[in-house]
Amino acid sequence: MDKLLIEKEYSSLRDEIMKWQDRRIVFSQIALTLVIAYTGYLVSKDIKEVSALSWQVVSILPLLILSITIHITKLFELFQVRAAAFLVIFYDTNWEKNVGEKGVSLSTGTWTLGYNKSMAIVYLIVALGTIFIFTQKYPTSFSLLETIVFSIVAIAFLVVVLRLFMFKSTEKKKEFLEGWRQIKNNQ
Repeated sequence: MDKLLIEKEYSSLRDEIMKWQDRRIVFSQIALTLVIAYTGYLVSKDIKEVSALSWQVVSILPLLILSITIHITKLFELFQVRAAAFLVIFYDTNWEKNVGEKGVSLSTGTWTLGYNKSMAIVYLIVALGTIFIFTQKYPTSFSLLETIVFSIVAIAFLVVVLRLFMFKSTEKKKEFLEGWRQIKNNQ
């Protein structure tokens, strides 16, 4: 294969990986903006206009938005990992070695939390802050249905946040590396 074509393909794949990273960040920013805007809007409303709502009901939407965001950003990360595994197998490069084991940067020696864990903390703080703000403005519902729905959504959100905090793309990366190796060996 022509060396120029190989370099072009490598650069193109590297650019695609960076685009998926950008998409993760932008999508997270949009979700956080929506949650904060929604919270601000409901807090600014006159209590007479919203007296029929309980804090449990108004808290459901932010938790759903954040849960969906976590799933989508994890999917974006898997796209990144798959492309990175391809580069490792077909180009034998070490470009992804700038962050080593246990989140210690090899270039600076400093500890890094990583995007997933950092965002899990941010999502948790935003969710708890939103719920706290809503409990100050809205009454508590004693409706069994509202309490059950809120509890289910809140538990699901906590599970998703914990999974994000614990998620390690290294297992998926190993799968992708093995798959690309098999393809390369069959050529």
